[in-house]
Amino acid sequence: MIRTASVFAIVVGAFVVGTWPVLAKIGRRWLAFDEAYSHGLMMFAVALYLVVRTWRSRPPAAGFYPVWLLPLALIIGTYVIAALLYVEAVQQFLLIPMLLVAIAAISGFATTWRLLLPIGVLVFALPFWDYTAYPLQLITTQINEIFLGLWDIEFEIEGVLVFLPGIGAFEVTHSCSGLRYLLIAMSLATIYSELNYRLWRNRIILFSVAVVLALVTNWIRVFVIIYMGYITEMETSLVRDHEFFGWVLFAVALIPLFTLAGRLERGNIEEGPQGTENGRQPLLVYSHRAVVAGIVVGLFLLSPVSVYALRGGNEVTQNFSMSLEGSEDWAPLFQRMAGFWEPDYTGEDHHNRKAWFLASEDQIEQMPKAYSAAHVLTYETQSPGKELISDRNRIVDTERWFPQDNFSVTVDGHSLSGLRLKDRRTGEPAVVVYGYYVSGMWAGDPFGAKLLQLYAAINGRQDASLVAVSVQCSDCDPETRAREWAEQIMPQAQRALDVQFEAKPG
Repeated sequence: MIRTASVFAIVVGAFVVGTWPVLAKIGRRWLAFDEAYSHGLMMFAVALYLVVRTWRSRPPAAGFYPVWLLPLALIIGTYVIAALLYVEAVQQFLLIPMLLVAIAAISGFATTWRLLLPIGVLVFALPFWDYTAYPLQLITTQINEIFLGLWDIEFEIEGVLVFLPGIGAFEVTHSCSGLRYLLIAMSLATIYSELNYRLWRNRIILFSVAVVLALVTNWIRVFVIIYMGYITEMETSLVRDHEFFGWVLFAVALIPLFTLAGRLERGNIEEGPQGTENGRQPLLVYSHRAVVAGIVVGLFLLSPVSVYALRGGNEVTQNFSMSLEGSEDWAPLFQRMAGFWEPDYTGEDHHNRKAWFLASEDQIEQMPKAYSAAHVLTYETQSPGKELISDRNRIVDTERWFPQDNFSVTVDGHSLSGLRLKDRRTGEPAVVVYGYYVSGMWAGDPFGAKLLQLYAAINGRQDASLVAVSVQCSDCDPETRAREWAEQIMPQAQRALDVQFEAKPG
Protein backbone atom coordinates (compact mmCIF):
# COMPACT_ATOMS: atom_id res chain seq x y z
CA MET A 1 0.00 0.00 0.00
CA ILE A 2 1.22 3.47 -0.84
CA ARG A 3 0.09 6.62 0.91
CA THR A 4 -1.66 9.27 -1.13
CA ALA A 5 0.89 11.92 -0.18
CA SER A 6 3.68 10.00 -1.93
CA VAL A 7 1.81 9.93 -5.23
CA PHE A 8 0.97 13.63 -4.97
CA ALA A 9 4.62 14.39 -4.17
CA ILE A 10 5.76 12.57 -7.34
CA VAL A 11 3.32 14.52 -9.50
CA VAL A 12 4.07 17.91 -7.93
CA GLY A 13 7.81 17.23 -8.17
CA ALA A 14 7.53 16.40 -11.88
CA PHE A 15 5.45 19.55 -12.40
CA VAL A 16 8.13 21.71 -10.74
CA VAL A 17 10.96 20.16 -12.75
CA GLY A 18 9.10 20.36 -16.05
CA THR A 19 8.12 24.00 -15.65
CA TRP A 20 11.08 25.19 -13.58
CA PRO A 21 12.35 27.95 -15.95
CA VAL A 22 8.95 29.67 -15.85
CA LEU A 23 8.53 29.10 -12.11
CA ALA A 24 12.00 30.55 -11.43
CA LYS A 25 11.20 33.69 -13.38
CA ILE A 26 7.92 34.10 -11.50
CA GLY A 27 9.86 33.77 -8.25
CA ARG A 28 12.18 36.59 -9.30
CA ARG A 29 9.16 38.80 -9.96
CA TRP A 30 7.84 38.02 -6.48
CA LEU A 31 11.18 39.03 -4.98
CA ALA A 32 11.03 42.44 -6.70
CA PHE A 33 9.07 43.88 -3.80
CA ASP A 34 8.40 47.22 -5.50
CA GLU A 35 6.40 45.70 -8.37
CA ALA A 36 2.78 44.61 -8.85
CA TYR A 37 3.57 41.04 -7.75
CA SER A 38 5.25 41.75 -4.42
CA HIS A 39 2.37 39.87 -2.76
CA GLY A 40 3.40 36.66 -4.55
CA LEU A 41 5.31 35.03 -1.66
CA MET A 42 2.46 35.77 0.73
CA MET A 43 -0.02 34.28 -1.76
CA PHE A 44 2.11 31.14 -2.03
CA ALA A 45 2.09 30.77 1.76
CA VAL A 46 -1.69 31.29 1.88
CA ALA A 47 -2.23 28.76 -0.93
CA LEU A 48 -0.08 26.22 0.91
CA TYR A 49 -2.11 26.76 4.09
CA LEU A 50 -5.41 26.36 2.22
CA VAL A 51 -4.21 23.14 0.55
CA VAL A 52 -3.11 21.64 3.89
CA ARG A 53 -6.41 22.75 5.46
CA THR A 54 -8.42 21.11 2.69
CA TRP A 55 -6.29 17.95 2.78
CA ARG A 56 -6.68 17.53 6.54
CA SER A 57 -10.42 18.12 6.47
CA ARG A 58 -10.93 15.27 3.98
CA PRO A 59 -7.83 13.30 2.95
CA PRO A 60 -7.99 12.36 -0.75
CA ALA A 61 -7.30 9.02 -2.36
CA ALA A 62 -4.93 8.43 -5.25
CA GLY A 63 -5.81 6.23 -8.18
CA PHE A 64 -5.69 6.40 -11.96
CA TYR A 65 -8.23 8.37 -14.02
CA PRO A 66 -6.88 8.10 -17.59
CA VAL A 67 -9.73 10.16 -19.05
CA TRP A 68 -7.87 13.24 -17.80
CA LEU A 69 -4.72 12.40 -19.76
CA LEU A 70 -6.14 13.85 -22.99
CA PRO A 71 -6.80 17.36 -21.60
CA LEU A 72 -3.45 17.15 -19.79
CA ALA A 73 -1.71 16.35 -23.09
CA LEU A 74 -3.48 19.25 -24.81
CA ILE A 75 -2.44 21.69 -22.07
CA ILE A 76 1.17 20.48 -22.09
CA GLY A 77 1.27 20.58 -25.89
CA THR A 78 0.07 24.18 -25.87
CA TYR A 79 2.63 24.96 -23.16
CA VAL A 80 5.46 23.50 -25.28
CA ILE A 81 4.35 25.48 -28.35
CA ALA A 82 4.23 28.66 -26.25
CA ALA A 83 7.73 27.88 -24.99
CA LEU A 84 9.03 27.51 -28.55
CA LEU A 85 7.40 30.82 -29.42
CA TYR A 86 8.67 32.46 -26.21
CA VAL A 87 5.12 33.49 -25.28
CA GLU A 88 5.63 33.44 -21.53
CA ALA A 89 2.20 34.85 -20.72
CA VAL A 90 0.58 31.72 -22.17
CA GLN A 91 2.99 29.48 -20.27
CA GLN A 92 2.19 31.28 -17.02
CA PHE A 93 -1.53 31.12 -17.71
CA LEU A 94 -1.38 27.34 -18.23
CA LEU A 95 0.50 26.53 -15.01
CA ILE A 96 -2.53 26.31 -12.72
CA PRO A 97 -4.75 24.37 -15.19
CA MET A 98 -1.86 21.97 -15.84
CA LEU A 99 -1.41 21.20 -12.15
CA LEU A 100 -5.14 20.85 -11.48
CA VAL A 101 -5.69 18.51 -14.44
CA ALA A 102 -2.68 16.44 -13.35
CA ILE A 103 -4.26 16.11 -9.91
CA ALA A 104 -7.53 15.05 -11.56
CA ALA A 105 -5.63 12.30 -13.41
CA ILE A 106 -4.43 10.76 -10.13
CA SER A 107 -7.30 11.61 -7.77
CA GLY A 108 -10.44 12.37 -9.75
CA PHE A 109 -12.71 15.35 -10.20
CA ALA A 110 -13.98 15.61 -6.61
CA THR A 111 -10.49 16.16 -5.17
CA THR A 112 -9.61 18.64 -7.92
CA TRP A 113 -12.83 20.57 -7.25
CA ARG A 114 -11.99 20.91 -3.57
CA LEU A 115 -8.48 22.09 -4.43
CA LEU A 116 -9.65 24.49 -7.13
CA LEU A 117 -9.58 27.67 -5.03
CA PRO A 118 -6.75 26.69 -2.63
CA ILE A 119 -4.44 26.22 -5.64
CA GLY A 120 -6.23 28.59 -8.01
CA VAL A 121 -5.71 31.60 -5.73
CA LEU A 122 -2.13 31.64 -7.02
CA VAL A 123 -3.45 32.85 -10.37
CA PHE A 124 -3.57 36.37 -8.91
CA ALA A 125 0.19 36.30 -8.38
CA LEU A 126 1.20 35.26 -11.92
CA PRO A 127 2.74 37.96 -14.15
CA PHE A 128 0.54 37.30 -17.21
CA TRP A 129 -1.76 39.96 -15.71
CA ASP A 130 0.74 42.51 -17.06
CA TYR A 131 -1.08 42.25 -20.38
CA THR A 132 -4.17 43.79 -18.78
CA ALA A 133 -2.25 46.88 -17.65
CA TYR A 134 -2.47 48.83 -20.90
CA PRO A 135 -6.25 48.31 -21.33
CA LEU A 136 -6.63 49.38 -17.70
CA GLN A 137 -4.54 52.47 -18.46
CA LEU A 138 -6.84 53.35 -21.37
CA ILE A 139 -9.97 52.79 -19.27
CA THR A 140 -8.57 54.95 -16.47
CA THR A 141 -7.77 57.71 -18.96
CA GLN A 142 -11.28 57.59 -20.47
CA ILE A 143 -12.96 57.65 -17.05
CA ASN A 144 -10.87 60.65 -16.04
CA GLU A 145 -11.82 62.35 -19.29
CA ILE A 146 -15.41 62.21 -18.00
CA PHE A 147 -14.41 63.43 -14.53
CA LEU A 148 -12.37 66.34 -15.88
CA GLY A 149 -15.21 67.32 -18.20
CA LEU A 150 -17.62 67.49 -15.25
CA TRP A 151 -15.28 69.92 -13.47
CA ASP A 152 -14.89 72.19 -16.54
CA ILE A 153 -11.13 71.69 -16.64
CA GLU A 154 -9.41 72.51 -19.93
CA PHE A 155 -7.50 69.43 -21.08
CA GLU A 156 -6.53 67.27 -24.03
CA ILE A 157 -6.30 63.49 -24.19
CA GLU A 158 -3.85 61.63 -26.42
CA GLY A 159 -3.67 57.90 -25.72
CA VAL A 160 -2.70 57.60 -22.06
CA LEU A 161 -1.45 61.20 -21.89
CA VAL A 162 -3.50 63.96 -20.27
CA PHE A 163 -2.39 67.48 -21.24
CA LEU A 164 -3.34 70.51 -19.16
CA PRO A 165 -2.57 73.47 -21.50
CA GLY A 166 -0.24 75.98 -19.90
CA ILE A 167 0.29 73.77 -16.84
CA GLY A 168 1.77 70.41 -17.72
CA ALA A 169 1.01 66.83 -18.70
CA PHE A 170 0.24 63.57 -16.92
CA GLU A 171 0.86 60.08 -18.22
CA VAL A 172 -1.32 57.25 -16.95
CA THR A 173 1.55 54.79 -16.64
CA HIS A 174 1.62 51.08 -15.82
CA SER A 175 1.66 51.89 -12.10
CA CYS A 176 -1.42 54.11 -12.56
CA SER A 177 -3.41 51.34 -14.25
CA GLY A 178 -4.69 50.07 -10.89
CA LEU A 179 -3.41 46.55 -11.57
CA ARG A 180 -1.85 46.20 -8.12
CA TYR A 181 -5.05 47.20 -6.34
CA LEU A 182 -7.08 44.90 -8.59
CA LEU A 183 -4.89 41.84 -7.97
CA ILE A 184 -4.84 42.33 -4.21
CA ALA A 185 -8.58 42.98 -4.05
CA MET A 186 -9.33 39.82 -6.06
CA SER A 187 -6.91 37.84 -3.88
CA LEU A 188 -8.48 39.02 -0.63
CA ALA A 189 -12.01 38.30 -1.86
CA THR A 190 -11.06 34.80 -3.01
CA ILE A 191 -9.22 33.92 0.21
CA TYR A 192 -12.04 35.24 2.41
CA SER A 193 -14.59 33.29 0.37
CA GLU A 194 -12.61 30.07 0.64
CA LEU A 195 -12.29 30.42 4.41
CA ASN A 196 -15.85 31.46 5.17
CA TYR A 197 -18.32 30.65 2.37
CA ARG A 198 -19.81 27.53 0.86
CA LEU A 199 -22.46 29.28 -1.20
CA TRP A 200 -21.01 30.14 -4.63
CA ARG A 201 -23.42 33.04 -5.01
CA ASN A 202 -21.75 34.78 -2.05
CA ARG A 203 -18.30 34.13 -3.49
CA ILE A 204 -19.27 35.68 -6.83
CA ILE A 205 -20.90 38.72 -5.18
CA LEU A 206 -17.88 39.45 -2.98
CA PHE A 207 -15.43 38.96 -5.86
CA SER A 208 -17.42 41.26 -8.17
CA VAL A 209 -17.68 44.02 -5.57
CA ALA A 210 -13.91 43.72 -4.88
CA VAL A 211 -13.16 44.24 -8.58
CA VAL A 212 -15.43 47.29 -8.83
CA LEU A 213 -14.05 48.90 -5.65
CA ALA A 214 -10.44 48.38 -6.79
CA LEU A 215 -11.10 49.98 -10.18
CA VAL A 216 -13.10 52.91 -8.80
CA THR A 217 -10.45 53.56 -6.14
CA ASN A 218 -7.76 53.87 -8.79
CA TRP A 219 -9.93 56.12 -10.97
CA ILE A 220 -10.50 58.46 -8.03
CA ARG A 221 -6.82 58.38 -7.13
CA VAL A 222 -5.73 59.41 -10.63
CA PHE A 223 -8.38 62.13 -10.83
CA VAL A 224 -7.37 63.64 -7.49
CA ILE A 225 -3.71 63.72 -8.57
CA ILE A 226 -4.57 65.43 -11.87
CA TYR A 227 -6.96 67.85 -10.19
CA MET A 228 -4.45 68.79 -7.49
CA GLY A 229 -1.81 69.28 -10.19
CA TYR A 230 -4.26 71.55 -12.02
CA ILE A 231 -5.17 73.82 -9.08
CA THR A 232 -1.58 74.02 -7.76
CA GLU A 233 0.04 74.31 -11.21
CA MET A 234 1.98 71.08 -10.63
CA GLU A 235 3.37 72.21 -7.27
CA THR A 236 1.59 69.61 -5.12
CA SER A 237 3.70 66.77 -3.73
CA LEU A 238 1.09 64.29 -5.03
CA VAL A 239 2.45 64.78 -8.54
CA ARG A 240 5.82 63.33 -7.54
CA ASP A 241 4.90 60.99 -4.67
CA HIS A 242 1.45 59.46 -4.88
CA GLU A 243 2.07 55.82 -3.90
CA PHE A 244 1.18 56.31 -0.22
CA PHE A 245 -1.94 58.28 -1.15
CA GLY A 246 -3.11 55.42 -3.35
CA TRP A 247 -2.72 52.80 -0.64
CA VAL A 248 -4.60 54.99 1.86
CA LEU A 249 -7.52 55.20 -0.57
CA PHE A 250 -7.36 51.44 -1.13
CA ALA A 251 -7.43 50.78 2.61
CA VAL A 252 -10.53 52.96 2.91
CA ALA A 253 -12.15 51.00 0.06
CA LEU A 254 -11.62 47.75 1.99
CA ILE A 255 -13.98 48.93 4.76
CA PRO A 256 -17.21 48.55 2.72
CA LEU A 257 -15.79 45.38 1.11
CA PHE A 258 -15.34 43.56 4.41
CA THR A 259 -18.58 45.00 5.79
CA LEU A 260 -20.34 43.28 2.90
CA ALA A 261 -18.23 40.15 3.48
CA GLY A 262 -19.47 39.93 7.08
CA ARG A 263 -23.10 40.23 6.03
CA LEU A 264 -22.72 37.56 3.39
CA GLU A 265 -21.05 35.27 5.92
CA ARG A 266 -24.21 35.28 8.02
CA GLY A 267 -26.15 33.87 5.05
CA ASN A 268 -26.94 30.25 4.29
CA ILE A 269 -24.19 27.64 4.00
CA GLU A 270 -24.16 25.20 1.13
CA GLU A 271 -21.91 22.16 0.99
CA GLY A 272 -19.71 21.70 -2.07
CA PRO A 273 -19.61 18.54 -4.20
CA GLN A 274 -18.62 15.35 -2.43
CA GLY A 275 -15.93 12.94 -3.53
CA THR A 276 -17.99 9.85 -2.73
CA GLU A 277 -21.52 9.17 -1.63
CA ASN A 278 -20.67 9.58 2.06
CA GLY A 279 -18.20 12.39 1.42
CA ARG A 280 -15.20 10.39 2.67
CA GLN A 281 -12.28 8.94 0.79
CA PRO A 282 -9.67 6.49 2.10
CA LEU A 283 -6.13 7.63 2.80
CA LEU A 284 -4.49 4.42 1.55
CA VAL A 285 -4.59 3.26 -2.07
CA TYR A 286 -3.63 0.16 -4.04
CA SER A 287 0.02 0.34 -5.02
CA HIS A 288 -0.25 -0.73 -8.65
CA ARG A 289 -2.74 2.00 -9.57
CA ALA A 290 -0.76 4.61 -7.62
CA VAL A 291 2.53 3.61 -9.28
CA VAL A 292 1.01 3.68 -12.77
CA ALA A 293 -0.64 7.06 -12.11
CA GLY A 294 2.53 8.60 -10.68
CA ILE A 295 4.76 7.36 -13.52
CA VAL A 296 2.43 8.25 -16.40
CA VAL A 297 1.37 11.68 -15.13
CA GLY A 298 4.94 12.42 -14.04
CA LEU A 299 6.27 11.67 -17.53
CA PHE A 300 3.62 13.91 -19.04
CA LEU A 301 4.64 16.76 -16.74
CA LEU A 302 8.35 16.28 -17.43
CA SER A 303 7.87 16.48 -21.21
CA PRO A 304 8.19 20.32 -21.42
CA VAL A 305 11.90 19.84 -20.65
CA SER A 306 12.27 18.63 -24.25
CA VAL A 307 11.66 22.16 -25.52
CA TYR A 308 15.24 23.13 -24.67
CA ALA A 309 16.63 20.50 -27.03
CA LEU A 310 14.37 21.81 -29.81
CA ARG A 311 15.55 25.37 -29.31
CA GLY A 312 19.14 24.58 -30.16
CA GLY A 313 22.19 26.24 -28.67
CA ASN A 314 24.18 28.38 -31.11
CA GLU A 315 27.03 30.43 -29.74
CA VAL A 316 26.79 34.16 -30.41
CA THR A 317 29.17 35.48 -33.06
CA GLN A 318 31.61 37.97 -31.59
CA ASN A 319 31.36 40.44 -34.46
CA PHE A 320 28.78 40.56 -37.21
CA SER A 321 28.55 43.63 -39.40
CA MET A 322 26.91 44.10 -42.76
CA SER A 323 27.49 46.66 -45.49
CA LEU A 324 24.34 48.51 -46.53
CA GLU A 325 24.51 50.66 -49.65
CA GLY A 326 22.19 53.60 -50.31
CA SER A 327 21.05 55.46 -53.43
CA GLU A 328 23.49 57.57 -55.40
CA ASP A 329 21.80 60.86 -54.47
CA TRP A 330 22.02 60.06 -50.75
CA ALA A 331 25.33 60.50 -48.92
CA PRO A 332 26.39 58.52 -45.83
CA LEU A 333 26.00 60.27 -42.48
CA PHE A 334 28.79 59.27 -40.11
CA GLN A 335 27.18 60.33 -36.87
CA ARG A 336 24.15 59.47 -34.79
CA MET A 337 21.66 62.30 -34.43
CA ALA A 338 19.22 62.59 -31.53
CA GLY A 339 16.35 63.45 -33.83
CA PHE A 340 16.50 60.15 -35.71
CA TRP A 341 13.92 57.43 -35.30
CA GLU A 342 15.33 54.28 -33.72
CA PRO A 343 13.57 51.05 -32.71
CA ASP A 344 13.09 50.74 -28.95
CA TYR A 345 14.57 47.24 -28.54
CA THR A 346 16.71 45.51 -25.93
CA GLY A 347 18.80 42.35 -25.71
CA GLU A 348 19.79 42.01 -29.37
CA ASP A 349 23.11 40.31 -30.16
CA HIS A 350 23.93 42.68 -33.05
CA HIS A 351 22.65 46.07 -34.13
CA ASN A 352 23.76 47.15 -37.59
CA ARG A 353 22.76 50.74 -38.31
CA LYS A 354 23.53 53.23 -41.04
CA ALA A 355 22.22 56.71 -41.87
CA TRP A 356 22.18 58.92 -44.96
CA PHE A 357 21.21 62.46 -45.88
CA LEU A 358 19.83 63.73 -49.17
CA ALA A 359 22.67 65.57 -50.89
CA SER A 360 21.85 68.84 -52.67
CA GLU A 361 23.65 71.76 -54.27
CA ASP A 362 23.04 74.11 -51.34
CA GLN A 363 24.35 71.55 -48.85
CA ILE A 364 27.26 73.77 -47.84
CA GLU A 365 24.99 76.64 -46.84
CA GLN A 366 22.40 74.79 -44.74
CA MET A 367 21.68 71.55 -42.92
CA PRO A 368 20.11 68.67 -44.85
CA LYS A 369 16.33 68.57 -45.00
CA ALA A 370 15.96 64.82 -45.53
CA TYR A 371 17.43 61.89 -43.65
CA SER A 372 17.18 58.14 -43.98
CA ALA A 373 18.30 55.37 -41.66
CA ALA A 374 18.45 51.57 -41.73
CA HIS A 375 18.47 49.30 -38.70
CA VAL A 376 19.06 45.55 -38.58
CA LEU A 377 18.71 44.12 -35.07
CA THR A 378 19.67 40.46 -34.86
CA TYR A 379 19.15 37.81 -32.20
CA GLU A 380 21.32 34.78 -32.94
CA THR A 381 19.62 32.78 -30.20
CA GLN A 382 16.58 33.70 -28.17
CA SER A 383 15.62 33.08 -24.56
CA PRO A 384 13.09 34.55 -22.13
CA GLY A 385 13.92 38.24 -21.73
CA LYS A 386 16.11 38.18 -24.84
CA GLU A 387 13.82 37.77 -27.81
CA LEU A 388 12.75 39.54 -30.98
CA ILE A 389 9.02 39.70 -30.23
CA SER A 390 8.50 40.85 -26.68
CA ASP A 391 6.29 43.28 -24.79
CA ARG A 392 9.49 45.14 -23.89
CA ASN A 393 10.39 45.74 -27.55
CA ARG A 394 8.58 48.43 -29.52
CA ILE A 395 8.93 49.78 -33.02
CA VAL A 396 8.16 53.28 -31.74
CA ASP A 397 9.04 55.13 -28.56
CA THR A 398 5.62 56.73 -28.04
CA GLU A 399 7.03 59.35 -25.69
CA ARG A 400 8.98 60.81 -28.62
CA TRP A 401 6.85 59.83 -31.61
CA PHE A 402 3.11 59.96 -32.23
CA PRO A 403 1.92 57.00 -34.36
CA GLN A 404 -0.63 58.28 -36.88
CA ASP A 405 -1.53 55.17 -38.89
CA ASN A 406 -0.03 52.10 -40.56
CA PHE A 407 -0.01 50.62 -44.04
CA SER A 408 1.20 47.56 -45.92
CA VAL A 409 4.24 47.40 -48.18
CA THR A 410 5.22 44.67 -50.65
CA VAL A 411 8.96 44.29 -51.13
CA ASP A 412 10.35 41.59 -53.40
CA GLY A 413 7.08 39.66 -53.08
CA HIS A 414 7.02 39.83 -49.27
CA SER A 415 4.32 41.69 -47.34
CA LEU A 416 5.88 44.05 -44.80
CA SER A 417 4.55 46.82 -42.54
CA GLY A 418 4.73 50.61 -42.68
CA LEU A 419 4.06 53.21 -40.03
CA ARG A 420 3.45 56.96 -40.36
CA LEU A 421 4.78 58.98 -37.43
CA LYS A 422 4.89 62.56 -36.23
CA ASP A 423 7.69 64.01 -34.12
CA ARG A 424 6.09 65.22 -30.88
CA ARG A 425 8.75 67.93 -30.51
CA THR A 426 8.95 69.36 -34.01
CA GLY A 427 5.77 68.12 -35.66
CA GLU A 428 7.74 66.83 -38.66
CA PRO A 429 6.58 63.61 -40.35
CA ALA A 430 8.52 60.37 -40.54
CA VAL A 431 7.77 57.00 -42.10
CA VAL A 432 9.10 53.60 -41.04
CA VAL A 433 8.96 50.42 -43.13
CA TYR A 434 9.89 47.24 -41.31
CA GLY A 435 9.73 43.46 -41.41
CA TYR A 436 10.90 40.47 -39.42
CA TYR A 437 13.38 38.02 -40.96
CA VAL A 438 13.14 34.83 -38.89
CA SER A 439 14.84 31.54 -39.72
CA GLY A 440 15.30 32.60 -43.35
CA MET A 441 11.71 33.73 -43.94
CA TRP A 442 9.94 37.12 -43.86
CA ALA A 443 6.99 38.17 -41.72
CA GLY A 444 5.31 41.56 -41.71
CA ASP A 445 3.82 41.45 -38.22
CA PRO A 446 4.77 40.19 -34.74
CA PHE A 447 2.26 37.32 -34.86
CA GLY A 448 3.75 35.96 -38.07
CA ALA A 449 7.25 36.33 -36.65
CA LYS A 450 6.23 34.32 -33.59
CA LEU A 451 4.85 31.54 -35.74
CA LEU A 452 8.09 31.40 -37.71
CA GLN A 453 9.87 30.49 -34.48
CA LEU A 454 8.10 27.14 -34.65
CA TYR A 455 9.67 26.65 -38.09
CA ALA A 456 13.03 27.63 -36.58
CA ALA A 457 12.72 24.74 -34.12
CA ILE A 458 12.34 22.38 -37.09
CA ASN A 459 14.95 23.67 -39.55
CA GLY A 460 17.58 24.42 -36.90
CA ARG A 461 18.22 28.02 -37.92
CA GLN A 462 17.67 30.12 -34.80
CA ASP A 463 18.43 33.68 -35.93
CA ALA A 464 15.68 36.31 -35.88
CA SER A 465 16.05 39.92 -37.03
CA LEU A 466 14.15 43.16 -37.28
CA VAL A 467 14.96 44.97 -40.53
CA ALA A 468 13.66 48.55 -40.69
CA VAL A 469 14.22 51.71 -42.72
CA SER A 470 13.00 55.20 -41.92
CA VAL A 471 12.78 58.51 -43.75
CA GLN A 472 12.37 61.92 -42.13
CA CYS A 473 11.98 64.98 -44.30
CA SER A 474 10.22 68.34 -44.24
CA ASP A 475 9.80 68.99 -47.98
CA CYS A 476 9.43 65.52 -49.56
CA ASP A 477 7.02 62.61 -49.54
CA PRO A 478 8.51 60.41 -46.78
CA GLU A 479 6.26 57.44 -47.56
CA THR A 480 7.39 57.22 -51.18
CA ARG A 481 11.02 57.61 -50.15
CA ALA A 482 10.63 54.96 -47.43
CA ARG A 483 9.16 52.46 -49.88
CA GLU A 484 12.13 53.06 -52.23
CA TRP A 485 14.59 52.57 -49.40
CA ALA A 486 12.86 49.34 -48.29
CA GLU A 487 13.18 47.91 -51.81
CA GLN A 488 16.90 48.66 -51.71
CA ILE A 489 17.85 47.78 -48.13
CA MET A 490 15.71 44.70 -47.40
CA PRO A 491 17.34 42.44 -50.06
CA GLN A 492 20.81 43.53 -48.92
CA ALA A 493 19.98 42.67 -45.31
CA GLN A 494 18.51 39.30 -46.33
CA ARG A 495 21.63 38.32 -48.29
CA ALA A 496 23.91 39.31 -45.43
CA LEU A 497 21.85 37.38 -42.86
CA ASP A 498 21.68 34.30 -45.08
CA VAL A 499 25.44 34.28 -45.60
CA GLN A 500 26.01 34.64 -41.87
CA PHE A 501 23.52 32.12 -40.52
CA GLU A 502 22.11 29.67 -43.06
CA ALA A 503 25.16 27.41 -43.01
CA LYS A 504 25.28 27.28 -39.23
CA PRO A 505 24.13 24.09 -37.51
CA GLY A 506 21.04 24.39 -35.29
